Amino acid sequence: MGQPHPAEDSARLSDHASVKIKVNAESVRSVFIEMFFNDHKMACGTGFFYFCDHTIFLVTARHCLTGRHWETNKLMENCRTEPDTVRIHVRRADRLEAVEWIDRPLYDEELCPMWLEHPEFGRAVDVVALPVVLTPDFLVAAWECPDVTDLVVTQELSIIGYPLGLKGDGDLAIWTRGTIATEPTLSYRNLPMFLIDSRTRKGQSGSPVALFHRPGSLITASDGQPRYATGPVSSLVGVYTGRISPDSDLGFVWNTDLLETICRRGVHNRLD
Repeated sequence: MGQPHPAEDSARLSDHASVKIKVNAESVRSVFIEMFFNDHKMACGTGFFYFCDHTIFLVTARHCLTGRHWETNKLMENCRTEPDTVRIHVRRADRLEAVEWIDRPLYDEELCPMWLEHPEFGRAVDVVALPVVLTPDFLVAAWECPDVTDLVVTQELSIIGYPLGLKGDGDLAIWTRGTIATEPTLSYRNLPMFLIDSRTRKGQSGSPVALFHRPGSLITASDGQPRYATGPVSSLVGVYTGRISPDSDLGFVWNTDLLETICRRGVHNRLD
């Protein structure tokens, strides 16, 4: 599925055999995740599937899978140890309203992390990619390499995830709006990210950030020509990983360029 993506292409929930309910595709693309240690639930968060080099990856915030603060590498205050399993909630391909879950170990037999980190920045980038294998029984509404999207400061974006673990009907993700707070073409703290001003909460870390156009909006088509959107159109522009502090509405959005680098050249770094 390339970018931009017509939302009506992918999502039809059925409450009854004779009733078809259309929903936006991006509400289906976000994935609810839970982190466990020895079958004890530690936390929940958001992720999304990303397709790269013939492989499906679960993309999320690094601190979700490690239980460690991405800047200090110390255990977060609600974690006494690191998670050893991530539970991924996935939809059945034949019935989108039917949600099941699969458990994915986070470490191999030698206790080496199974997720991939950025080959240069390592844990300084709070985004990781975990390879996953899903059977055809499950829906994989994966994002792919995004088209280049010109962003400007104050532009409105959507963060699509699960704040406080909350879900819409059909376990669909919840949309939160925000505006770009720092120049998106420049780095922030010398890292490939920018800040967004949005009322987000715990549980949204790892959410995809999308530029969403309503039907009738003037957009640039794949041939470079302007046209009016006949349906909802979205582009993946970043990964949201949390607020700069509990007292602030400013949060981190990592550039999508990182995804191709992590998925193609990522490394397995030990925590310490």
